Amino acid sequence: MKKITSLLSILIIATITFGQKIELRIPIGHTNPVAAVSISPDEKYAATAGTDRSMKIWSIADGREIKSLQMAETARYQVKFMADSRHITVRLENGWEYWDALDGKKGYEFLDPATDLDSKKSFAISTDGTKICVADNSTVEIKNAADGTLSDSFNWTVKEETIANFNQIRFNESYLACNNKQNLSIYNLKTKSKIQIELPDGVTNSMDLAPDNNELYVNARNHVYKINLDTKKITIIQDFGASEGSNFSSDGKYYIAADLNLINRSTNEQVKHFYLNGLYASTASSSYFICFSMYTGNGELYSMKTFEKIKDFSNETAWLQKMTVNYKTNELVFTTDLKEARFWNLKNFNFEKT
Repeated sequence: MKKITSLLSILIIATITFGQKIELRIPIGHTNPVAAVSISPDEKYAATAGTDRSMKIWSIADGREIKSLQMAETARYQVKFMADSRHITVRLENGWEYWDALDGKKGYEFLDPATDLDSKKSFAISTDGTKICVADNSTVEIKNAADGTLSDSFNWTVKEETIANFNQIRFNESYLACNNKQNLSIYNLKTKSKIQIELPDGVTNSMDLAPDNNELYVNARNHVYKINLDTKKITIIQDFGASEGSNFSSDGKYYIAADLNLINRSTNEQVKHFYLNGLYASTASSSYFICFSMYTGNGELYSMKTFEKIKDFSNETAWLQKMTVNYKTNELVFTTDLKEARFWNLKNFNFEKT
């Protein structure tokens, strides 16, 4: 306990090797675990949102706390900087808040007034971060992230006996996809009409929209599909299903299925399968692929150039909670159960616990 207390009393611990920062550790002062972390597009700031109802803004350059913001509810899953590197949207237990993070002013707050689960709304942020979707079982509203004003709305029909709060929604300026109780629905936001696409599999485990075009990737029970929403073309990119948790590399070149299969999006071919037991957290840049076992804390770092393993992480990350990557500087940013944010320079591979 003395060791932990001593650690938390130090503002910054920096390890320097050959004049380069290897690790920057910031005791971030949350009294409960951190739920989400985000890096600003200009790479100047990091935001941590906690289950203690606080959100903190940090200078990446020196680890200095810039703002500590009080939220109405505990944070859940996501905090996201907007393109201006100033404004932030954070998902709460029952809604969203929008902040001017540098001024410390709350610009917009939506708290779902519903108390019963059947009436609660679902929320999502667009792929470019500029819009917010608020949906119930009859209406979809698209709001501007900058001020919360209504941008568009349309009526929809969800499958009987489904609950809006359980919606998994992904959308961009053209399309909106919703997965509820393993049933997939797709809408054209320009025409406000439902798109009729029938997959051979009747069960959708999860799905995600590509960051750079109108391709929807669907993890189904028996296959993983790529759907071109413009042409309605369906391509099988994996002949066995995948569960939740898939994502894309930062350059958009690869799709990472939840079973840690790396798929080249241009050829639809598997280029690598990463082997870890249990549940995983994974992320990839154009240079590195990182995956952690949620059970053991063990992790592996791979080169995205050669797909060869660079390093094993043996139990040294057992306290990992949330992570993201500053792709431009190749820094892995994650939070731990010691209420810390930690920054790793991936070019140096010296990540031992201190």
